[in-house]
Amino acid sequence: MFLSLKNLLPGAVAKSGMSKQLEAHEIVEGAAKAFVYCFGAAMAGHIKVDYFQRNVLFITVSSALVKQEVKMRQNDLLVKIQQNLGSTKVKEIRATIGPIETLN
Repeated sequence: MFLSLKNLLPGAVAKSGMSKQLEAHEIVEGAAKAFVYCFGAAMAGHIKVDYFQRNVLFITVSSALVKQEVKMRQNDLLVKIQQNLGSTKVKEIRATIGPIETLN
């Protein structure tokens, strides 16, 4: 008896605990797109989405100015992230100031 990989994969992912990691990855990707949408590509280049844990999105920003701007727009950002994902899992954004590596 053969089972298709398409039918086996969701169960294997759930058993391995990877489903939460995959969900967090999708949230990080969706959040990065929301930052570009809300701030534009130039400003979003000063923001790095690090990870998602316990309903909190953790980001690194390049300066205090960018951190303040994110804080001021947090509600709009949360709405856009939730629209992108079709989910209300992201409840808060926490920013720290640090280096942002860019690809040149």
